[in-house]
Parts: sequence; structure tokens; C-alpha cells
Amino acid sequence: MLNSRVVVLYAATIIVIIGHGSKAKACLEVEREALLKYKAFLKRPASLSSWINDSNSDCCGWERVTCDPDSGHVTHLSLQFLNGVYPHPDDFDPYNHQCLNFLTLDFSFFIPFKNLTTIDFSFNCFNNSIFTQDHGGMSTLKTLEAIDLSYCSFNISVIDTLTSFTSLKTLLLRNNFLDGPFPVRELLALRNLEHLDLSGNRLQSPSEIDDFKRMSELKNLETLDLSQNYLTINVTSIFRSLSPLKFLKNLLLSEYSMGTLGPLAIDELSVLQNLETLDLSKTSLTITSSSSTTLEYSKTLSRLMLETLDLSGTHIVNANTTFKFLSHLPNLRSLILHESGILFGEQDNEDPFFCEVFTDLPNLEVLILRSVSGTTVPIQGLCKMKNLQELDVSDNHLTGSLSSFSCLKNLTSLRALDLSRNFLSGNISLSFLAHNNAPLEYLSLADNNFEGTFPLSTLANYSDLKVLRLGRQQNKKFQVETENPPWIPSFQLQYLDMSSCQLNSATGTIPTFLSNQSSLIFIDLSNNNLLGRFPNWLLMNNPKLEALFLNNNLFNGYFEDQKMNIHLYTLDVSNNMIQGKLPTSLGFSFPYLEYLNASFNVLDGDIPASVGEMSTLRTLDLAYNNLSGELPNEMFKGCISLQILSLSHNKFQGQILAAPLSMTFLSVLMLDNNNFHGKLQDGLRNMQHLGLLDLSNNDLSGELPGWVVGNLNLVFLSVSGNNFEGAIPRELCELEFITFVSLSHNRFSGALPSCLGNSSSWLKFIHLRNNSLAGTIPESILNNSELFSLDLGDNNISGSVPNSVNGLTNLKYLSLAGNRLQGQLPKQICELKQLNFLDLSRNNFSGTIPTCFNNISFGNQGNYYDFLANYFRSSYFGFIYSQLLYINFQYHNFDVEMHDKVASYFAPEEMRITTKGSSLSYKGNILNNMSGLDLSCNQLEGKISQTIGDLVALHALNLSHNHLVGSIPDSFQKLKMIESLDLSFNRLSGQIPLQLQGLNSLAVFNVSYNNFSGRAPDEGQFATFGGNSYIGNPYLSWRISNRGTAMAPLPALATFNNGEDNSVIDFTSFCWTFAASYVMVVLVFIAILWINPYWRRKWFYFIEDCLYKCFGGVLKDVFY
Repeated sequence: MLNSRVVVLYAATIIVIIGHGSKAKACLEVEREALLKYKAFLKRPASLSSWINDSNSDCCGWERVTCDPDSGHVTHLSLQFLNGVYPHPDDFDPYNHQCLNFLTLDFSFFIPFKNLTTIDFSFNCFNNSIFTQDHGGMSTLKTLEAIDLSYCSFNISVIDTLTSFTSLKTLLLRNNFLDGPFPVRELLALRNLEHLDLSGNRLQSPSEIDDFKRMSELKNLETLDLSQNYLTINVTSIFRSLSPLKFLKNLLLSEYSMGTLGPLAIDELSVLQNLETLDLSKTSLTITSSSSTTLEYSKTLSRLMLETLDLSGTHIVNANTTFKFLSHLPNLRSLILHESGILFGEQDNEDPFFCEVFTDLPNLEVLILRSVSGTTVPIQGLCKMKNLQELDVSDNHLTGSLSSFSCLKNLTSLRALDLSRNFLSGNISLSFLAHNNAPLEYLSLADNNFEGTFPLSTLANYSDLKVLRLGRQQNKKFQVETENPPWIPSFQLQYLDMSSCQLNSATGTIPTFLSNQSSLIFIDLSNNNLLGRFPNWLLMNNPKLEALFLNNNLFNGYFEDQKMNIHLYTLDVSNNMIQGKLPTSLGFSFPYLEYLNASFNVLDGDIPASVGEMSTLRTLDLAYNNLSGELPNEMFKGCISLQILSLSHNKFQGQILAAPLSMTFLSVLMLDNNNFHGKLQDGLRNMQHLGLLDLSNNDLSGELPGWVVGNLNLVFLSVSGNNFEGAIPRELCELEFITFVSLSHNRFSGALPSCLGNSSSWLKFIHLRNNSLAGTIPESILNNSELFSLDLGDNNISGSVPNSVNGLTNLKYLSLAGNRLQGQLPKQICELKQLNFLDLSRNNFSGTIPTCFNNISFGNQGNYYDFLANYFRSSYFGFIYSQLLYINFQYHNFDVEMHDKVASYFAPEEMRITTKGSSLSYKGNILNNMSGLDLSCNQLEGKISQTIGDLVALHALNLSHNHLVGSIPDSFQKLKMIESLDLSFNRLSGQIPLQLQGLNSLAVFNVSYNNFSGRAPDEGQFATFGGNSYIGNPYLSWRISNRGTAMAPLPALATFNNGEDNSVIDFTSFCWTFAASYVMVVLVFIAILWINPYWRRKWFYFIEDCLYKCFGGVLKDVFY
């Protein structure tokens, strides 16, 4: 709220008037020509369409130009956003902004403007400094009073140039790259300065501390903003240095320092007698008070003019005395204590005093107590503040029902009330508010625990209501009813949030009262299972709409063409059933859209070429639809601001990005699960900001170009499920921040790059399954202690597992299955204590099973997906995590939704556990509850160690197809979470322990083809297992279909099918191999006869002789 007031103050100061000036007198020709020269100088002047080289065109009527109606001189120029691409100003990051090109700001163009008073260059890309061919000519701009150079990439040298403008009263240099010592001496040349904004830079304290005191020589200074810098001057010293400035009204020191400012005694405010606004938010200051609370101090404070005080993020100790000082500020209107720590003296009863403090602030109109700590918010005391107009007590762990807030009805002037993000319960009743004629404009009850049905008609008579937030209630019993009883609202909302509140759950209809609303700027009806046709009318009825969220509903129908809406910049209609084609005029209808998400619908057709008109689009997500065709070149050329492009799970075809892109800021590109084919072209070669690239599950072929993996900022790379071949590019080893690599299910060959393990300290996932990689396992890969997942399964890797495998101390998933590895299992594997999955199946390992496997966690270390998601929140990849669903509006938070989505990107493709001759694959969310050990299809021998039974969190165990002997260990009864247990095709003997009947989670059990005897268990889960679980044990009997018992006959190998193939030989593969061999023999025989006449004659003579011997007598009788 404070920031918005300051913005208004600056806006009023700079007086930037955009529009048409009076045409009483035409502009001067010399000034018109200067404007045309500046337009020609710009590299992107398209937005200056009215600036035309026509002698009949009056420049006073041009956009962004304002003239004096009497003289015709240009007085105001608004030239922001003309060079560069930027996000919405509220989301601007000065150290990560986007500049397509840089220009030198040449002030020579503006020397002809003798009466120019205000010029705004903000949000442009200039290369550090200001240039002019006639430096002295800049001093001729004697009328220039206000200049805005915010967000322009200038460095500290710009201030030297600006000293020529001695008439300046307002200088705004917010969010640039000003660094070095605070430029006090340079600023003193601007003696007339009234408003100075240097916030959002990297300025440090002056080389001499006393230099800052000279700021008091700027006698006319009214506003000083030093927020977000690296100054380390004690804040008390700042106050005393600025105390001679009699006109200083606004001092902003928010996020003021990276250093220690020292404590601030609240009574030090007395040195700034005329100060009206003080912002100390997010400074981590400790607010104290002097030990003496004299009457003299009280008199001094009573003379202060302070109206707005922001102490957000500070620590207020001895709050008893501190707040007592505040009670002596007669003009205090706004007090902001967001995220402040408030500590009272031990000897005092804190809450009653806290109530009394606010009661003693009779003129307070705005009170922000959001997320305070150290005390309980005193609702009863707040109710005595009769003049209170805005009250925010959100995020304070408040409990109880709204009836406990009934005293708030005494606040008859209340315009804004925020009770969101608490634990309030019960039904929503508005009896706690003043009567319906109260001027309530803002009401937020979101993120609580309310229940019951809230009829929205109870708000019908609140005619001033503009903001209503009821969304995201924690109690699923809460619902909002808008249709019964029928009603007509007297208000015109601007902001509406009713997400996740079971809106009209009985009928699923969209609120009809919205048809009467025409001033909405923000609408969120997401997560409500609303039915019916897609409400295109919402867009048509609200021409000022900026953000619309209709995701996670059941809307169907079509997305119709819309009239142009220049305000809409966020549109989310994902997870519905919208069908048909995207509107052909989509890009023309929403030219300034920044975020578009239409994923998880049933859209078909192609992407319209008009998308290329959306030059400000930053996120485009059309994944999980039925879209087809080739990607339009217009999109890649026109969407120059695009950062996130997700087209996964569609039917797109053609080659990928054949032409170079204009999307130089693209950071996330997901084209997986489509029908793209051919070789990769050069379109991705210059994507310097690309962090996530997913081309998996297409039909791409050829070698993987080195430049694809040569992007130094690449973090996530997946090209699995294609037909790439050749060696793995060595450029992959040069990626400094690479975290995830998946090249699985391709045709890569050659040896594993030995440098891969040393490529990046960030590397956590290496998935190379199902290729033709050969050679041995490089020890460098095994030295990466940060690796989480290593999948080398189904390749031709040979040799043994190096003893250095114990270097993978944080490994969660290891698969070496389906290779040619041999030798004994190294005991060093047991040192991988974090493992959840270990798959060494289908190799030639020999020896005994290590007895130390009980040292491995196998699921005892927590949720696998949670582990992944939490890691990526805090890692370098957190940037991509936050970008995947970029939302501009500050009230929207998709962190919960992104938890599963992001983690799923980094899970292994599948975890295979072999049971009953088949391979069961575990993937997706089931990995949350799975852990497994697979040593099947090897040459292991000896007894099963009792220590295997200590793996109490294990879900799947497969030791089949080995040469194990002995009995099943009794310790297996401790495997309470086991779901799949396969011991088949071994030489195990003895009886199956009856204690295994206590394994209630067991779903798959196979001990076939062993030498077990006696009777199989038949209670618990074992009552569900049929003969296939026991077949091949001639001395074992088992219950058959609960119809008695039978002794299994000695198995005949030719009859053990039972609908399944339990042999090592795959019958289907055998048939295909036999047929191919037969055809090949026949073709070779025919080729020999065709080539060699001698053998051809011999073959025909042989056939003739055979026919004569077999059928000679018959033929003679017939024909002779």
C-alpha cells in the first residue's frame, strides 16, 4: 500500500501526460523533425505509428507528445517501452531483465526542445551511458525539470552526465546498475532537486562517512528513496544527516542494506520534524526506545507531521514504550507492521497493553498487521479505532468463528478488511460487519477453514464492494451459492477470487450475476468443477480484464474469436474439456497477453499463425491436447518474449525448429510426446537462456548435435524415446549447471563418456537405459557424491562393478540391469545407505548375496517425490521450477500444483521388478510408495542371508533365476511392507514358513521351480495365490481355488504353460526367429540356383528323378 502511494506521488510529480495535447497552436517544425530523427534512431519504432513524416501532421497530436497550447512547444515526452522487451512492471527483475538490443541514449536529439519540462525514458535498454555530440548543448535544456531513467540498464557514470541539467527537480533512476560509493558530490550539482529515486541499485556507503551529511545541502529535497541498495550507514546517522532538510516529506529505506544498520530508537524520529512518510520495511532493524520517556520527548513527537510509517519486517523490542511513543504522533494515518516481530517487556501484560496502544491512535486509518509474530492480534482493541478504514490481520493463526469478530461492526468507516490465511471456522455470517450502507470496498476471507453454504446474495447491497476473495478454503464442506435465492448485485467488482470453494456444487453453473459485471480486472473461478459452455462472454463483458483463471473445471464448447483486449495479460483455461480449434485471431485479440495456458483440453487443429503477433507472450502451454500440423514459423519469429513453451503430448509433426528462432529468452522448451521426425536442425543453436529441453518420445533421428548440449545454461535435457544414434556428445561434459540427463531408449553407441561424472557439481540424474552403449563403467561417474539417480540398464556394458561405487553416497536409484556385467557383487554397494531402488538383474554376477544389504534404507528415507520436489525448490533449478507456470498476479500461488508436476519430470522413466517371468514397471506417483531390490537372472549362489529380512520398508524383492540354495529365512516375516516376492527358478528347499502369512501387503508371490516340500501356507494373502506360484516343486502341496488340496504332479516341461510362458525362452521370439531363418535359407538356395547353371541343372535333374521314382507308374498309366 505504501509503495502504491509513492508511485502515485511520483506520477503526480513527473506529470507524464500520454495522449493528445491541445491543438491551439501547431508544433514547431524544428521539434517535429527532431522527433522524426529519434524515431529513425530507434530499432523498434513500430509503436510510434502516429509519428509520420508529413508536413500536414501536427506533432502536438502525436501519441506520447504533449505541447504547450499557447506556444506550440513540446513540453512533455513519454518515451518508455520503446527499446527492449520487459515483463509487467510489478514483476520486473532489474538483474534478470530482457533486452533485445542496446542503444546509446543520444541527448543531441532533444536539444531543439527549448521548453521541454518532462521526459520519461523508463523501461528501455540503453548501454550504460548518455551521449551527446554537443555536451554543452545539454545545458540549453534550461526548462527540463523531470527525467525518468528507471529500468534502463545505466551504470554509475550516468550521474556525471546528468549534472548538466541544473534545472532538474525530479530525477528517477530506479532499478539500474548504479554501483560503487554513493555519489554525493555529483548529486550536489543538482541544487534544485526535489524528488530523488535511487532505489533498486547497488550503491554502497560513501568512501568517507561524513560525505553523506552533505546531502543536507539539497535544501529543496522533498522525496528521497534509497531502498534496495547496499548502504551500511547507521539509520540513526541517516536521520541526523538529513535533519536540516526542512522540506523532506518522504524518506524510503526499504530493504535498505545488506549490512548491519544497528538499532533504531523510535524517538530518533523527532529530528525529522516535517517528514510525512517513512518506509523502513524489510530492513531487519531492531526498533527500540530510549530508556527515558520524558515529557519533553512526548512534546517533541507531538509536533511531528508523520502520516505513514512502515515498519514491516523489523523487530520491535520493548514494544510497550515504543508504541507509547507512536501514540504521541497526532497525524499518523497509516501504520504497517507486516511480518514484524513485536516483543513486550516481561513485566507487562502484553495483550491488554497492545489493545490500549492502538486505542491511543485515534486518527489511524490504515493498520496492517499481516503475519506479525511475538504477540496475539488484539481484535477487541482494534474495534475501538473508530476512524479505521483499512485493516489487515491476515496470516496470524486466528481461530474461532466470525461471531468473535462482532465488535468490528463498530468500525463504520471500514473500507477494507482482510482476514485471509487464518484458521477461522464455522459458517460465514456478515453480521460482524457494519450495516449494508458501510463503504466496504475490499473483503478477503480466503484461505481459512469455513464450512457450510455461503449465499453470495448477502453481499447484494454492499454497493461499494470492488474486491471479494473467498477462495482456497481448507474445509471441503464449504461451498458458495450464487443462484439461490435469485438476486441482483448493487456492486461492480474489480477483483473476484472464488477458487476452490465448491461454487454452486449442486448445479455446477457459472455465477449468473457475473453477466452484470463489466469492470472486472481479475477473475479466478478455478478448481470448482463448473459445467456448461465455455463463458466467452466473460471476456466480452469486461474490456479491462487483466487476468482470467478458469482452470480445473468442466467447461466444454469452443473458444470463440474475441474483440481486441489490450489489457488481458494472464489467461488460464487448462484442465477443462474445451474442444475445437484455437481461434484464428487469437494473437490479434490478445496482443499483450503474457501468460496463456490451455493445456489438458481436447483442442485440435493447428496453432494459428496469429500467435506470432503476441510479442509480449512469456508463457505458452498447450500440452495434452490433440493439436496437430507443423509449428508455425510466425510463432517463432514473432513471440520474441517467450520464455516457456510447452507443447507436450499432442500430435504435432514435421521437423523441429528448422529455422533460427527469435525467442532469444526461451528458458523452457517441452516438445515431448509428439510426432516430430527427422534430424535436429539449427534452430536451437543460439538459445543462450535455454534451461529445460525435453524432446522425448518423438521420431527424431541422426546424431545428437553437439551444439544442442552445448548450451552452458542447460539444466534439464531429455531426448529419450527417439532414434538418435552415434556417440554421446562430449559437449555434455562441459555443461556447468546440468542437473538432469536422459538419453534413454535411443541407439547411442560407443563407450560411456568418462568425463560425464565430472561435468557438473549439479548433476543429479543420469538416465541412459536401452541403448547400445559398451565398455566398462567409468569410475568418474561413481565419484559423484551428489548423484540421485543412475540408470544404465539394457546396454552392452561389461566388466565388473567398481569398488568405488560407494562414492555415490546420496544415490536413490541405481539400475545396471540387462548388461554383461560379471564378477561378485561388491560389498561397497552396501554403503549406499540412501538407496530406494537397486536393480542388478539380467547380468552374469556370481558368488553369494552380500550379507550387508540391511545397511541400505530401501524406502526408510522418506517420500521419493517429496525429496525431488524439495530439492528443486532450493537448487539452481529453482529458477526453472518457478518459471514452469509463471503467474503475474501476486495473489496466485501454484506451489502446491507444481509439487507433483515438477517432481515427475525427474523421476526415472520406470523401475522394473521382474516377477513370474515378466517385468513389472513402476513409474509416476507410485514411486512415492515403492522401493525395490532386483538381483534376478544372474549366477548367484549360496543361501539367502537372514539380513535381507531386516529390509522392513522394502516393497519388491526379486531373487529369481539364480542358483540359490537353502530355505526361505524366517526373518522374511519382518517384511511387512513387501508387495512382490519372487524366489522362482532357484534350488531352494524346505518348507515355506507359515509366518509369511502375516505379510498382509503381499500381492505377488512366486516360488515356482524350486525344491520346496510340505504344504504351502493358505491363510491371509496366501489364500489368493494359485498354482502358478508353486508349480515346479514336486513335493509341495497347496490349496487349489479353495476347493481342497492336491499334490502337485511332477511337472512335464512341455505342459507348463497355463496361459503363461514361464521358461527362459520367449516363444514369440522363437517363432519369429525360426520363420526368418527359414525364409533366409530358401532365398539363399534360390540365389545359388539362379547364379550357377551347373547346380541349377543338377537340381532339376534331381527333381525329375524323384518324381519319376515316386509317381512314374501312375503317370505312365495316365498318359500312355
